[in-house]
Amino acid sequence: MFAVYAKEPNADAPLESLVVGERPDPTETGVPEGW
Repeated sequence: MFAVYAKEPNADAPLESLVVGERPDPTETGVPEGW
């Protein structure tokens, strides 16, 4: 799945933590009921 995600927390420069790239597809396990 192609996504934009934060690779690490960065309170001083939050946009510098963003990465654009491939991530594993989410699975159905671990998804709370009603989401």
